[in-house]
Amino acid sequence: MDALQHLVDFIKRKKPDEDPVAYLYRLVEETLDPSERVDFYVESSEHFWREGLELVEKGELRQGSEKIWNSVVQLVKAAAEKKGLKHHTHRLVWATVRKIAMEHDPETITLFAAIEQLHINFYEGHLDKWDVEKLTEAAAKLRKVLFAYSMQIRQDMRSKIIRSTSSHLLFLNPLSTPRRCILNSNRIRPLLSLLYLVI
Repeated sequence: MDALQHLVDFIKRKKPDEDPVAYLYRLVEETLDPSERVDFYVESSEHFWREGLELVEKGELRQGSEKIWNSVVQLVKAAAEKKGLKHHTHRLVWATVRKIAMEHDPETITLFAAIEQLHINFYEGHLDKWDVEKLTEAAAKLRKVLFAYSMQIRQDMRSKIIRSTSSHLLFLNPLSTPRRCILNSNRIRPLLSLLYLVI
C-alpha cells in the first residue's frame, strides 16, 4: 500500500492538473488488448461512479465531479470500442457522443454537454454542492442511455452474426445434401447449435 501511495503522490507532484487515479487508468488502458478494453471501460466506469458519489457526499466536490465525469467518459469509450471508433482525444469522445445521439437518443448530446461542467469544475471549482448533485442526476440518466445503447450494439452484432452465418448455410433441411464442407467441420458445429437455439 505504501508503494501505491508513493506512486499517487509522485503523479500529483508531476501532473498536478490531473486526477492521479484517472492517469493510472489511462496508462493501464494503453497496455490492454482491444478485446479486453470494453470490459475495462465498463468496470472502471463503475469504480469512478461509486468513488465520485462518495466524494460528493463528503463535500469533496472537485474530485467527486471529476470521478463522475470520468465514469460517463468510460462508458462512451466502451461504446466507441464496440463500434470500432477511435476515442483517444476529447474531440473523438465528442464524435462518439454525437454518433450515439444521432443513432439512438438525441438527448445524449445535451446531457453530455451539461455534465461536462463536472469536468470543468475539477479545474475551476465553480460549482456548489447543489449544482454537482443536479449534474450527477443528469450523469445517471446519461449512463442509462449509454448502457441501453451498448445493449443495442450487442443485439445488432448478434443479428449480423446470425445473418452472416445463415448466408453461409446453404440448407437447414436435414434431408438436403450439403454443398459446403464447412458444415461438417468441428469448428462450425457449436455455432450451428447456438443458431438452432436462437431460431
